[in-house]
Amino acid sequence: MNKIINPIYNTIVNLQQNNNCILDNSDFQMLLKNFQSNLKRVFLGTILISEIQNDNEAIQKYSDIIGAEFIEYVYQKITTVWDISYQIGNMLLDLKKSKNGNKYSLLQEEFDKKSQKKIDFKWYKQLSDLRNRLTHGGLNIIPFFTDNRIKFQIYNNDVDESIEYNDFYNEKDNQLIYADYYFTYYTVLLYNYLCDFFNFVNSQLPINAINSCQHPTFAAIIEQLKYIDFPKSENFFLLIENMNKNNYNNQKYNFSIS
Repeated sequence: MNKIINPIYNTIVNLQQNNNCILDNSDFQMLLKNFQSNLKRVFLGTILISEIQNDNEAIQKYSDIIGAEFIEYVYQKITTVWDISYQIGNMLLDLKKSKNGNKYSLLQEEFDKKSQKKIDFKWYKQLSDLRNRLTHGGLNIIPFFTDNRIKFQIYNNDVDESIEYNDFYNEKDNQLIYADYYFTYYTVLLYNYLCDFFNFVNSQLPINAINSCQHPTFAAIIEQLKYIDFPKSENFFLLIENMNKNNYNNQKYNFSIS
């Protein structure tokens, strides 16, 4: 198994060191556990897709599983992790409603005001919109199993493509999307966003909380929350190296594995 540091771990350590009473809040503890388990599922889903690519026997064997429903499942897990991270940030920082009325604008405003690092939420808003329209109707995932690869596209009722062309994950000169490239791209993007988000949250936390607590119930599980573990996958890491080599989105992606 590989493991990667949980993006929220340093924030948890900070809360513990400052005896913050929120660590004894059962709802907060549940959010932390759900965050870890859902982020792990994002990695597991992406790695499963990556490992099956180029294996015709596996594609034929698992095509009923790695189809439209599974692709939608990974979408759902990415958006679930994002939503849980926002809930955690809201509990820690007591975020107020944005003047624009939505959480994306609120986070953008908070980052712009208080963080030295600028973060663009456009990628997530597009992903979330796709997931919502898949869930509530209006869009359909159509998978394709050709050339020993899993490909897909999302179409509206007029059979228009809903995912714009991208040099990294689209088949060349084609609107079909390589599923392994696509979900590796967004899994890495999500992980880097979460690291930046919780670094920001951590920087805004009060030091030496007035209502100090010893949180004995939390001490036993803090080390269990340190890592996100997932199976080893050469294909997955080769794709990440390709992302960094080609400098997609004009940035290098932080992905330190142990």
